[in-house]
Amino acid sequence: MPSSFLFLGLVTSSGGYVYGQVPNDNGGGQVGTSATYTQYYEVNSTANGASTPPFSIENSSSAVNFSALYHNTFLPYYRSQEGSVPAGATVTLRLQTAHLGATGVNLRVYLFDTASGNTTGPLDSPMAFYQTQTTNGTLYDEYTIDYATPATPTIVYYKFEILNGSATAWYSDDYIGD
Repeated sequence: MPSSFLFLGLVTSSGGYVYGQVPNDNGGGQVGTSATYTQYYEVNSTANGASTPPFSIENSSSAVNFSALYHNTFLPYYRSQEGSVPAGATVTLRLQTAHLGATGVNLRVYLFDTASGNTTGPLDSPMAFYQTQTTNGTLYDEYTIDYATPATPTIVYYKFEILNGSATAWYSDDYIGD
C-alpha cells in the first residue's frame, strides 16, 4: 500500500455520460470522452493509527489552498539571512504550499531607492520546488529561491505569486496593503 495518494472516482458510460462522481464538485451528466476533472481527494498518510480519514481532504488542481500558504520573514528556515543584509548579499527564501497545491511559484520583488524615492519593479523570478515535508500529519510542499540583492543599498519588498492550473494567488506575510 502506498504511504499517501490522491484519488477521484466516477461511474461513466462509454459515450461519456457520468452517472456518479466523487468529489461531487466534478461535473456529472453528459461530459463527453475528453472531460478534465480538477477536484480530487488527498490521503496524506496510510499509517496504522495515523491515517487520513477518507474523503476528509478535498483538493483542486485549479484553486489555491490559502490556508496552507506560509512564509515567516523572522524564521531562518523561510528567510536566511534575516533582517538587513549587505548590498549584493544572497538571501534564501522559502514558501510553503499545500501538497500538490501549486503548478508554479514566483517571487515578485520591488526595489525602493531611498535616495531618489523611486520604486522599480515588479521583477518576477520562478522559484524551484525544494521538498515535501510533513507537519502535524499534513503534507506540504516547499519552494525556494536564492535571491541576490542589488549591488547598491536598496529597500527590497517581496511577495509570492502562487499558480495552480488557471488559479493565481498572492501571498505576503507582513504587508498590510497586500
